[in-house]
Amino acid sequence: MYVLFRDSLSVNVKLFGFKVVPFLFYLPNLHFWSAGIGKDTLCFFGIAWFLYGLDSYKKRYITILFSFLLVYHVRPHMAVLMMAGAGVAMVMTNKVKLVFKVLFMIMVLLGFYLIYDKILAFLKIEDLSVASLEGLANNRVGVLNRERVGSGIDVASYSVPVRFFTYLYRPLFFDAHNIASLFSSIENIGYLIITFLGIKSFKAKYIKEMPVWIKAGFVIFLMSVVIFANSLSNLGIIMRMKNMTMIYMLITAVWFMNRKRFAALQQKRITREKKATKSKQIMV
Repeated sequence: MYVLFRDSLSVNVKLFGFKVVPFLFYLPNLHFWSAGIGKDTLCFFGIAWFLYGLDSYKKRYITILFSFLLVYHVRPHMAVLMMAGAGVAMVMTNKVKLVFKVLFMIMVLLGFYLIYDKILAFLKIEDLSVASLEGLANNRVGVLNRERVGSGIDVASYSVPVRFFTYLYRPLFFDAHNIASLFSSIENIGYLIITFLGIKSFKAKYIKEMPVWIKAGFVIFLMSVVIFANSLSNLGIIMRMKNMTMIYMLITAVWFMNRKRFAALQQKRITREKKATKSKQIMV
C-alpha cells in the first residue's frame, strides 16, 4: 500500500504538520490492528495485496488470484466485496480497454456463481435477499448489545446516517472508558478532519484521473460500511473490523487533497511563465 500510494501522489501534502507519506500509515489504531494476529489482519493484507495486483492487472494476475483465495478462505463475504469493488472500478475507468472490462466482469460473475452457496453457508442464511440480510444484521446486533458485552451500543435505535457515523468515527471522547478507546477517539477526530478536507478538495473531474486501485479500494470501503454499520453494535469490535477498509477512505480523501494541491501548483507555474514571457516582450 505504501508503494502504491507513494507512486500515485504528485505532491506529498501535509497533514497536521507531517508529510502524508509515510505519516498516514502510522496512525496508531490503524497500525495496531494491521500488526495483530487474526482474521482481520489477514484480510487487511489480502485486500492490499489484491489492489496491488489490480494496479498492474496484466502482469500481476497471479497476485490477484492468490490474494483473492487468501481473503476467501478467511472471510468469504469480504472476497465478494473485493470482486464487486474491482468490477465497479474497472467499469468506471477510461484507462482500461473495453475487452479487459468485459473479461473481468465475466470473471467476477463466474467467481460469484461458484462461491454463492459457500457464502450462504458461512453467513448461515438461505439467500442474499434483503429480508435475510436484515434478519442476520438484527441477530448480530442483539448478540453484540448484551449487557455482558463491553462497549455495547443500541445501534438498532439509530437512524441510518447515525449508524454510518458511529461505525466510521466512534468511539469519541464521550465513549472513552479506557486508554485504548481514548487514543482511538483522538484518532477518530483525525479521521473526521481528513474526511472534511477530502470532501472540500473533491471535484468530479478528478475521479477520471484516480488510479484503478484507489477506486476499487474506496468501493470496497463503501460496501463494507453499508454491511457492518448495520450489523455491529459494539465499539470494540467496530474498531477492529473497520481497520480492514478504513484506510481506503483516508487514502481517497488524501488523494483528492493531493490532486487539488497539484492543480494549484500547476496554475502558479503557468502564471509565473506568463509573467516572465510578458517581461521579456516588454524588454525587447
